This record gives sequence, C-alpha cells and structure tokens, in this order.
Amino acid sequence: MPKHRRDFLKRAAIAGSFVGIAGCQGTGNGGGSQDTLSPDPDVEYEEVSGFTWLTLSREDNPAYYEEAQQTQGMLEEIGFSFEENVYESGQWVNTLFAKDYDIANLGWSNTVERLFPYYNLYFSFHSQYAGPDKGNFTNFESEEYDEAVENFASEMDDQKRAEFAFRCQEIIAQNVPCTFTTHPSSLIAHNTELYTGWEPMVGEWAYFNPTTLKTAERQGGDGVVIFATNSPPEQYPNFMSHTGPEAVFLHKLNYDPLVQMDTTGEPIAEGAAENWEVVDDTTIDVTLREGMTWHDGEPVTPEDVMFTWDFATEHGIPYLASDIQPYDSSELVGDRTVRFNLANPFAGFIPVSLYRVPILPQHVWDGITEEEDIDNPGQWENPDMTGSGPFQMTNYEPGNRVVFEKHEDHYHADEYDFDQIVYNIYGTNSTAVGDVIGGDATFTQGLGNTDWQRAKDSDTAEAIENPSIAANAVWFNTNNEPFNDVLVRRACAYAINKTELVQTVHQGYAETAKSPVAPANEQYHNQDVESYDFNVQQARSLLEESGFRYEGDTLLKPVDWEPSSEYVSVDD
Repeated sequence: MPKHRRDFLKRAAIAGSFVGIAGCQGTGNGGGSQDTLSPDPDVEYEEVSGFTWLTLSREDNPAYYEEAQQTQGMLEEIGFSFEENVYESGQWVNTLFAKDYDIANLGWSNTVERLFPYYNLYFSFHSQYAGPDKGNFTNFESEEYDEAVENFASEMDDQKRAEFAFRCQEIIAQNVPCTFTTHPSSLIAHNTELYTGWEPMVGEWAYFNPTTLKTAERQGGDGVVIFATNSPPEQYPNFMSHTGPEAVFLHKLNYDPLVQMDTTGEPIAEGAAENWEVVDDTTIDVTLREGMTWHDGEPVTPEDVMFTWDFATEHGIPYLASDIQPYDSSELVGDRTVRFNLANPFAGFIPVSLYRVPILPQHVWDGITEEEDIDNPGQWENPDMTGSGPFQMTNYEPGNRVVFEKHEDHYHADEYDFDQIVYNIYGTNSTAVGDVIGGDATFTQGLGNTDWQRAKDSDTAEAIENPSIAANAVWFNTNNEPFNDVLVRRACAYAINKTELVQTVHQGYAETAKSPVAPANEQYHNQDVESYDFNVQQARSLLEESGFRYEGDTLLKPVDWEPSSEYVSVDD
C-alpha cells in the first residue's frame, strides 16, 4: 500500500473522519488515549517486525484489495506492520494453498448451494484440511471443533443439524482463526427493454441458472440472451477438470444434474430426477425422469447416472472433490431408480452433491483415456460436449464467449423464452454495464458500487441488491507467531472497524460480519456469537495481556514470548 495512503488512513482513524468512527472516539468503542503498560525492566524485548499479508490484485478482486488496504492500516494503529504480497489470481491461489503468509484476506463464494454451509464450516476449519495444499487456510486445529462439524455434516435432522452449526460458529468466534469483516451484497442488473419477469436466485448467480432463466419474458430483441461478465471460466470446457463456479454454472446449461434449486435455495424435482427418497442416513433412492435424451438423440439411462458417479470417483474432479467424497456405490433398484449408498451420512448429499454433479453420457466418456491416449479424462483437450441439459454448448472462444443453443427435446425447452444464450466475457464491469444499459447485453452480475449505480440511474436497466450469503474475512495463519495466540487474534478483531469497511469499501451495500454464515442464511446463522465491535483500547489491552508492551507507538514483544492461550473451549 502506498505510504501516503497509509499515513492518510492513520490520520483519518485518529481524527475520526471516516464514516463509522465519528462518535466512537473516547467512548470505549474506538481509539482515544489509553494508559499503556511500560516495558518490564527485567524482560528483554524486541520490536515486532513486519508480517506477510497476502491479497489479490485490484484487477482480480477490487473489494478484497480495498479491504486489505484498510484493514492493514487499522492493524498498524495497534503496532503491527506488514509486507504486502499482491498477486494475480494464479499466484495468489498457489501461495494460499502453500500457506506461505501470516495473514490473508479472502472470502467464501456466494453460490446458492452454500446455503448448506458445508464448505464454510467443514472444509475451511476441520483439522484434516490444515497443512499445505489443503483448504483450511488458517491451519486451525481443534478436536472439539472437528466433532461439532462432523456432527453437523452427518446429522439428518434439520433442527439438530442447525444446533451443531451454531456450535461450530461459537467455537470459531471464541478462537478467532478468522476475523470476519463483511457480507457484501450481490449487485446485479438487467436490461428491462429486452426481458422482464426475472425471479433472481439468492446469491451471486442470480440470473445465470436454469431456474431463473425460465422466468425471463421476452420484450424485444432476437431471442438471444447475453450474459455480460468479466469472469472467464477456469479449465473449461472439460467438465472433469473445471476448477471454479463459473464453469459449474456453464455446465448446468449443458448437462442436467439430478436435482435443481428453486430461487430460495430449496432442492426441487426440476432436474433429471423426477423424485427421490431418503431411505436411511446412508441410502438415497433417486428416480430418473422418463423419456430424457442426450443432445445426440441417445436415451439417458440409469446406467449413465451410475457410470457418472463411479467415473467421477475413480478419476476425480478438482472443484467437486468434496461433493463426490461421501459416495460409496450405486445400484439399480427399479426400471428408473438408482440407489446411492453413501460411505457415511451426509446431510448435504441432495442439496449439494446431487445439485452440483450432473450426469455424463457413458457412451461418450467410457474408455476415453484409452481412445485419447491420456492419463486422466480431465486432460481431454477438445471434449465431446454432448449432454442432456436445456442448452447445448455450440461454440467456445476462450477469453471471449461461450454460445449455447436450446435443446428442443429437453423437458423444460418450452419454458425458456429464448433460443440462444451467450456467456460474453468483457475486460471490465464498466463495459459490461454499458452494454446492459445500451441493450447490447441482457444482464450482468458481480458489480461494484459505481457500475451498479450507473445501471440504477439509467432508464433502461433495473439494478438489484440481492441478499448476500458471502462472507469476507481476515485469515490468520495460526501456525505462525504471534497469531498462534487467541488473545492476539482477538486483539486484531477488535482493531478492525467493520462499519467503516461497509461504508468506504462497499458504499453501504454490505453487512458487518461475525461469522462465516451470513444472516441471510436464516437456518444456520448464529446471531449470538461475539461480534468484536471496534475497540482499539480493548485491542491494545489484549496485546498487553499476551505479554506485549508499547514504547510510544512501537509494539514490543518479549524475546522469549510464548502464546498465552492457543485454544479456548466453549465448554470452559
């Protein structure tokens, strides 16, 4: 971060000139003067040195970048200093998984299946995912937490499962492996002269999903829907190798999953399955819709369903590994009914796994490694894109666009009021919004505040603030000193003015956060956990309780410093 900007942030914090600080100074909620403990003459101290902070570049994620700049400035107010590593997405991801940082800022994606907060709670904090190349980016480890989150994942009773989710959030709040900052709203817009009647789905992918696309009513144009986006899909078009949400939603047009979601995130029988039955905690019977065909005219069979899951289990799909993991085997128990046998109870198998993993045609994919002389089907460079979805991918220009034509034999074909949909990739959101306003594109998503306001102020577009199920946070590498101390992490949490981030980074289009589960997720959000409201005095006091001292504005740490508490049980 440029020094002049850091200096400005420090002066602004002291003066109380940022929104959210005024009125807090001297009240116990903000800064203000405070008596600090002098260094103990019998203790040898050293100045606290700079810590590495990992963040995405402004171009890749403006909100992450801006939150990083401001939170660094806030933590500098209590004596920390940082060496910032700003990377583009590829290097950022590699560094993140290598755990080569002291602090990182990132968040959970805003896709509808996250209403079942399996990723937010299980893969982000379970001990088995600590360490290099795994998704527990804080390296947080707790047997108490592992038990709670395993119970959450396996509990089939809704109320009991919610109670376990609440307990998980309580443990996280007490131990602060992350400081949760904001729940940014999903800012989306569509042109009202081309299509109306939209019923947006909760989350970021409000329009570009099979359920919402059926609600669009054509008002003009030529029967082509254009999604204006600046997010190119990763590892597309091979389904077996994709690595991001963009590809997931593109594949949902080309391939049918067994289960679809309604706009509120509830599983519905609008996919390839006409119904399903939970036989017991590890057995689910799914009945395939009758009369389905692949894009090439071949019938879709239960054998295709069983092949898909065995094939995915054998070869793996990077982005869907957790969805596939609970699967053990499948068998045919009727003319069109497939029985899924799970290795262990998993409450998310229907709303997550059966929603995200579609059906692949066995006659296309079986034996493809031998035919193409490849080690893994994910290496198939120009895959046959035959699917059974409502649209068929007919043209892919990397970095430019993906074109889909309606599959006229699909069971929902008549419900789509257009014949073609284009995923059009733009260099910037500003250009994308301009085309939506001008009628050269139908809708867009993932907007920043300025571009969203442009759409809102226009006469030809409707701008919508969709409820957020995302969460941004500052992540501490709990293996590294001094962030292996709960007191230090709590101090950092108190030093971050979340209200200021909402107002300055998100222009008010966000909520302050205290949990990985957003308030919009009413079933699982625990509103009673500690929020760590902005309080610089409390932050400094906690650092002193951990053994740190101040010499003027300089933060000192005992040379032989040891963490005061590495874990706090919620049962103590």
